[in-house]
Amino acid sequence: MVRGEAVADEGDQARERYMASWVRAAVAGAGERPVLVVTGGFHRPALRTLVEAGGPKAEGGWPDVPAPPDGAIGGSFLVPYSFRQLDAFAGYQSGMPSPAYYQRLWEAGPRAAGQDLVRAVVERLRARNHPVSTAALIAAHSTASGLAALRGHPLPTRLDLLDGLAGTLVTDALDEPLPWTRRGPLSEGAHPVVVEMVAACSGDRVGRLHPDTPVPPLVHDVAARLTALGLDGARTVTLRLTDPADLTRSQVLHRLRVLRIPGFARVSGPADGTDPVFTERWEPAAGTGREAASGRVGHARRRPAGQPGRGPPPERVRPGYGRRAGPRPDGGPDRRGGDRARPGSAAGHAAPPRPDRGRAPGGPAHGRHRGRLVLPGGRGRPGSAAPA
Repeated sequence: MVRGEAVADEGDQARERYMASWVRAAVAGAGERPVLVVTGGFHRPALRTLVEAGGPKAEGGWPDVPAPPDGAIGGSFLVPYSFRQLDAFAGYQSGMPSPAYYQRLWEAGPRAAGQDLVRAVVERLRARNHPVSTAALIAAHSTASGLAALRGHPLPTRLDLLDGLAGTLVTDALDEPLPWTRRGPLSEGAHPVVVEMVAACSGDRVGRLHPDTPVPPLVHDVAARLTALGLDGARTVTLRLTDPADLTRSQVLHRLRVLRIPGFARVSGPADGTDPVFTERWEPAAGTGREAASGRVGHARRRPAGQPGRGPPPERVRPGYGRRAGPRPDGGPDRRGGDRARPGSAAGHAAPPRPDRGRAPGGPAHGRHRGRLVLPGGRGRPGSAAPA
């Protein structure tokens, strides 16, 4: 019933043929032993049909793994996943709607899951100054209970509760059907109450990798550096750029910004190196995907032997200029002359790597250090803000 009579598109059909080739190879190699296939429900009927129909046998027993294009680096790593990414309402076509509700349903049963759904919706709406009165909740409960009885449900289900809340809290005419009556992401212009209801049912839990999980070194290094610098919490950070410790924090945050690794967003600070502003403020942003982004950057920027590393996206790196926020840690004069600083000192701009420091021209600092962030005082120039 997941698929019904629907016909998969050409891309899904190609994927299913390739998956079926692996299943056939596993069955052939298992002999009399059973084979367990872990797959999405949508692909199950097609895989059974393709496997039973048979097909060409792969040379060597197993199908060939497609090689990446010339010049590309391929690989796969485990990354944490979040409820938000899993939610079908967020655009993941193979996802499930309202994962937080179904997680609670699995853990505590339908009654507790329903109570938590209503509580999450109410708390989210009230936190955004949308009035939700006790009378409205009573009306929503009565509506949901009536719908459950009409639909033959022993207890109000997710749809009963959402319909009851929407019927009570949404007092405007809607231009489109409620999102839980169809599959697909929320469309632009959805009613604000409906948007908050969907977000509340989505949840904000994020998975974690075991520390021993094989990942590119940049993943664990980013987490360790943020923890060591006190930047692993969900709080606003105000930095004084004249303070060496805060300047180090600023440099690390700017390196993550240049590499497009989520977690923090800069909301104020010097506009450029000539701006006489010596504080900047960073607010925690959606950190979901930080490990995935770190893994992608750390893996893609590894240098094969004899090849120069690849720098950060050029459109994200601006030439730095202006006055240095403080003296060089080693007490020496600025080699650029006068009061001009290397890019990335006061304003936090990313500095281009220095070929005279042993790096390949155009190569990033982390290309030389196997994907790790290079902090001031390391092997690079003291106090510099070379991109990680």
